[in-house]
Amino acid sequence: MGGRILFFLCKILVSVPGLLNVLALIASTCNRLLIQYRQKVILQNLRNSFPEFSESQLHQIKNQFYALLVRYFKETLVMGLGSVSRAKQLLQLGNSSDLSLLQSSGRSTVLMASHFGNWEMFALLPVVYKDCTFIAFYKPVSSKAADYLMQQIRMRFGVKIFPSDQAARVIAKYNNQTVHYLFIADQTPFNMNGVYWNDFLHQHTPWLTGAEKLAQRIKMPVFYLALEDRADHKGYYLHLEPLSPDASKESTGTVTEKYAQLLEAQIKNAPAYWLWSHRRWKRSAMKQNQ
Repeated sequence: MGGRILFFLCKILVSVPGLLNVLALIASTCNRLLIQYRQKVILQNLRNSFPEFSESQLHQIKNQFYALLVRYFKETLVMGLGSVSRAKQLLQLGNSSDLSLLQSSGRSTVLMASHFGNWEMFALLPVVYKDCTFIAFYKPVSSKAADYLMQQIRMRFGVKIFPSDQAARVIAKYNNQTVHYLFIADQTPFNMNGVYWNDFLHQHTPWLTGAEKLAQRIKMPVFYLALEDRADHKGYYLHLEPLSPDASKESTGTVTEKYAQLLEAQIKNAPAYWLWSHRRWKRSAMKQNQ
């Protein structure tokens, strides 16, 4: 019941002209002047990642990040609850040649995405790639009402979503179909068994390897899904970067390493767009499992 009420209230919020912008401005102002959401975590992450930057530069990135969080919130509600035509404008294919990479291959793929740019825009993949089946795995949020809202938003355009702990069962179910499996691969590993370690943004970093292992087991191609902000800041371009034509032919860790390098390059080019408020390196002091 709580989820449906929250969904209805957010629907009203999006439908009333100007109301979402007003509330976003209020939230942004309150955060900047009073709350400073997870400021210590953000600044510590930035200091460790960019030791060459001055404190003034780090605070500038932090403030840009705050502004982008508000933008992501607005975009997500518009995409999930606004008019269909308006929502579809938020994601466009960056290169027309990328269209054939998924549609004409006739093969299942693994898509490795990240928290760079508004990751909720991946719910629009079926709009960009028509007649393709997308399955995304996610971690449910603790609030049942918020989890219900996010499920409705993420499934609006046809992406099938499942909790991460159901991955094995879901993959077995769709084994004989052409499916594109989406993983947000830059999350902090909860289970440290079998993680891949490397140096990422000057820090010893553990990576989830579920996406790579799935691709190796089923002999699938792997792509990195990259988001690029449009010049008008009213949406994103989607780019597909090949990581491997067949992950089963790669040595362990190769796909994950390529993914990490592409993500690091994106972050260095435009730092504010990454999700600095999560504790990505809280387990980085642990020794790598041999």
